Amino acid sequence: MTRRYAPLVAILMVACGVSIGPPSDPPLEVEGADPAAGFQAFANVDGERIRIEATLVSEEMEASVSPTTTVTGADGTVYATWTTDPATGEPSGTIGGQRFGGPEDRATDHDPAVWGPIVASRVGAVLDEVSRQAEATLTTGQYLDVEEVLQDVDAMGPLLHALADPEAEAECGDGVCSDDEDDSECPEDCGCAAPSSCGGVAPFGCYCDADCMANGDCCADACDACSVDGCPMCGETELACGTTCVPEERLCDGIDDCPMSEDEGCDDFDEPDDAGDEEVTAGMTLDRAEDEEDPVGTEPVPYSLSESKAFPVSVAQCNIYYGGSHTFNLKKYGWGKPTGPATYKTARRFATLVARHWHRVSIIGMQEVTSHSNAEKLAGYLEQKTGHDWDFDYHGGSAIFWRRAMWSLKKDLGTHVIEYYPKSDGHIVSLRVVGAILHRRGSHAYVAASSGKLIPKGHLNNRFRGREAASWISWISRSMGSYSDSSRLIFVDQNAGLRTEPWYRFNTRYFENGGRKRTHMWGRFDYVWWDYAAGDRRTDGFRGGPYVSRSFGSDHRSVAARVMLHR
Repeated sequence: MTRRYAPLVAILMVACGVSIGPPSDPPLEVEGADPAAGFQAFANVDGERIRIEATLVSEEMEASVSPTTTVTGADGTVYATWTTDPATGEPSGTIGGQRFGGPEDRATDHDPAVWGPIVASRVGAVLDEVSRQAEATLTTGQYLDVEEVLQDVDAMGPLLHALADPEAEAECGDGVCSDDEDDSECPEDCGCAAPSSCGGVAPFGCYCDADCMANGDCCADACDACSVDGCPMCGETELACGTTCVPEERLCDGIDDCPMSEDEGCDDFDEPDDAGDEEVTAGMTLDRAEDEEDPVGTEPVPYSLSESKAFPVSVAQCNIYYGGSHTFNLKKYGWGKPTGPATYKTARRFATLVARHWHRVSIIGMQEVTSHSNAEKLAGYLEQKTGHDWDFDYHGGSAIFWRRAMWSLKKDLGTHVIEYYPKSDGHIVSLRVVGAILHRRGSHAYVAASSGKLIPKGHLNNRFRGREAASWISWISRSMGSYSDSSRLIFVDQNAGLRTEPWYRFNTRYFENGGRKRTHMWGRFDYVWWDYAAGDRRTDGFRGGPYVSRSFGSDHRSVAARVMLHR
């Protein structure tokens, strides 16, 4: 189900010959948009001619060199200048002469006393208007070769507001171990990864000294961040628990192997069975035969996307944790369905994360979305924090979100059931994925985006997850229709780590660029899988990432990537 718009307004707009799309704002006056020569444009703000300039770098250099963008007034006043770090995708620079985004700026980033006056000044007014005009330019789709520069420009106004947002003060990575953070979910602020913690006590109160393992009082990240005696050498799919490693097959088996039941986090999220979707009936089975695909070659093909008409797009994968309504904290609340009032702090923090750190992201795949109204609420938080309009397609627990200025829904692929399984109360749950064909406005580019999760731990095993992955891949291929030559993206909470059966199944057709950093306590569960188009599997489509976020309140961390799409 896509977002609902007022039918009467839509009918009147169509009758009057007006297209239903993003609001119309004057675009920038683009003077030059040559990747070799750079980007130059002008914006008229209250009669002042504002100049926007960006240096561009070659594909060979972009992994280590980031372009600089500057917004300058008619009298030479520099309103803002910034770069985007190619290693993290995050911006840093100065706005109104005030630095942001660097390690030395932690004390002032998100301080309303510092940034509030800048928001209220001429700088704020200029950047807000320049951002609006940059977004209008993005909507035209005329400058795909340099649209990341346009995204940087259209993000500056919202970014300034995000820096002045007091709600963002409690985000993980701000240097403060807040009340709803701990050493496992936010080691940067609370654990041994916090400054000056190794050899002593971390901000959360746990220990980071050489003897903490023997004493039983180590922080969750002690072995990763410091030199600690007795640390186990665990594999990629094992959970470090004290001095031992818990293998994947003993996770969520009903037996506590860890002192705080870290190994027993069975997923209790009940996938919704929404009206209008397939009926779920006890005893139903899946016909696997038509869904199985023969593995294809996994060797890189001998050509480069730099020689094609591909263009870069930044995307993100996120398990929002019970609709973003509660904050996960194992040490305080344990596993299971969260209780207490719904604050939606997790949803707001994720939206702030996108606004502040991943401003180029324009497509998001999300799981554990509880309902259509919950998806609307999440889109609202994204709009509030990023300053951009977001639309979505939701079915049965998962959703795809996209920026309306850049993308429109061409075809709703609906939902596909990849598994049926019984809950502990005997209720039969359908595990579904959602898909949509999105159109890049103003161009001939399309992408098939799909979002979902494989069966949670505690239900079946990785052999079944591998079959679910095969069913999912086959469904996307069958559903593409006349868009079969378009790129495809799968956003997945895999509920299994690297080099497991579902990972190998996805990897036969798609590519994920070898991300190794954990996104869940149990391993690397969250992935952006990419396929350029029909034909040979390719491995040359990632231009950045996967980047793994800091904690924002979910039991998962989000993953972002910069990928090349076919046009």
